Amino acid sequence: CHVCPSYNRDRGCCVGIEMESLADSPAAHSPVPASSFQLRERTIEQEEPESGEEEEAEDEEDDEPILKYSRFQGAGIQDILKQYSITAITAHEKMMVIGSHLGAIHVLDWSGEEIRRIACHSSAVNDVDIDITGEYVASCADDGKVSILSLFDGSTSEFDFKRPVLAVCLSPKYSSNKKFAYGGKGEALVVSAQGWFGRSETIVHQGEGPITTIRWRGSFLAWANSAGVKVYESHTHQRITFVPRPKELPRADMYPCTLLWANDTDLWISWGTSVQVCRISPSAHQSHHYGSIIASIKLDFVIPGIMPFGHDRAIAVGYTEKQTAMQPAEKPELLVLDRRGANKWQVVSSDAISVREFQRARVSDYKIVGVPSDGAIYLVAPRDVIVARPRDRDDHITWLKQKFRFEDALTCAHRERSQRVVEVTNSYLEYLFKCNKVSEAAKEAKRLLGESKDLWESWMFRFRDAGHLMDILDCIPSHPRLRTSMYDMVVSELLAHDHFDLLIQYIVKWSNGSGKLFSTDVLLVAVEQRLQSETLPAAREALQKCIDLLQGNDQRG
Repeated sequence: CHVCPSYNRDRGCCVGIEMESLADSPAAHSPVPASSFQLRERTIEQEEPESGEEEEAEDEEDDEPILKYSRFQGAGIQDILKQYSITAITAHEKMMVIGSHLGAIHVLDWSGEEIRRIACHSSAVNDVDIDITGEYVASCADDGKVSILSLFDGSTSEFDFKRPVLAVCLSPKYSSNKKFAYGGKGEALVVSAQGWFGRSETIVHQGEGPITTIRWRGSFLAWANSAGVKVYESHTHQRITFVPRPKELPRADMYPCTLLWANDTDLWISWGTSVQVCRISPSAHQSHHYGSIIASIKLDFVIPGIMPFGHDRAIAVGYTEKQTAMQPAEKPELLVLDRRGANKWQVVSSDAISVREFQRARVSDYKIVGVPSDGAIYLVAPRDVIVARPRDRDDHITWLKQKFRFEDALTCAHRERSQRVVEVTNSYLEYLFKCNKVSEAAKEAKRLLGESKDLWESWMFRFRDAGHLMDILDCIPSHPRLRTSMYDMVVSELLAHDHFDLLIQYIVKWSNGSGKLFSTDVLLVAVEQRLQSETLPAAREALQKCIDLLQGNDQRG
């Protein structure tokens, strides 16, 4: 799969799905059937099976996985997870910022090392945000405070609003205009700005329930409450659109809305089992903007987070309907959805992820954020952070090997000019030997071993020990030239097994052109000793001919 390199700098998410073809399609899309795919259990940091584990590998699913998984490593993140539960997270090109249940803010680099830790709040952090420059970090909590940390000089600005604050978002240009938006149980969306005479606060909206989520992109400010999602243009101070919360969804407090600006105009809205994409467009006369739903997806599972994942593809974390209790006992699933036509989305991959302490987590505890540089997706649980990456060509080769599709693996390795050609060749031949198909391996030796001296010298011993050296005799190369001991082994085997005619043939073949390939004096002594004990006339004649050839070779040498 190809992950779009675009990046939502406001929230640190991998974005850029092309939605143009949806603009003219009907808004209502068919539900995505949860039963149309096979759920795979994914362990973290899976190892490639050893040669003795092929039988288990044969029983695994036949469909190649789309993603590979590992835990987010680094002493910093591991120390945090031992002491704290993650309650909020955001990502930027430069860093990841985590809020904990004890009110601390943790700034980490992408190696997992902690850069800074600040105790900002007296209760669990509800939300964190980073400005577009990566210089300022904002956080909020039920203690009623918003804290803004300058990563440049370490200074902190603190604002006490006396009511629990559930969401905070910095202006994309916070470093210059010092604006931020916040909202919470006070049921108001407020924009706070620094002016000549101090800070001013503008109430953009109030009175429809707690503000649970805020996202700011360019001049467009979006927020969610129990009624739905609204978008406001900060430059013109105009309300652009309202997307009502789907009526059939479960309680908003159980499954809060998540918002994601996929680009400058497309807002992804996920709420329970519903996903919508709202596009902000200019009017015909460019006098104002309006919003329209260009995609609407009804899912058979609840998702606490979704984001674009390349062209016509999305990735989500969620649960099937039977797993939506407040204390789910199941593992979260990471789902990949493909758009199949204008009115249909299909789950093409679903992996159950073994996160730590998943039995104690609620559905809303799970979050996903994206990394701009390498297309990684981070699945965040209260006590774990799992990294999901698109599988690459090396992973494809490994999967083909695990499925014993060695010809396909070799074709892919050669096409990619991969350094794994030797590895795949060895695995292929090992498999044939293990399956008692040594004769088949011998037939393929010339093609598989090619011009690799190391492969030839390794496998010639294996064929000899299996009693099949004669099967590869005709294809043993003189170009490239192997070690002398390899040719000595062959002529010694011919002599020991009374293949005198072949011995004569290869004395001639390996004595011309490139010079002597074997040790003449060693072979001459062995043939003379054999001649002394041989009684059959025909054999004595053949051995004498060998001696004559070797003595002639010795004189020429």
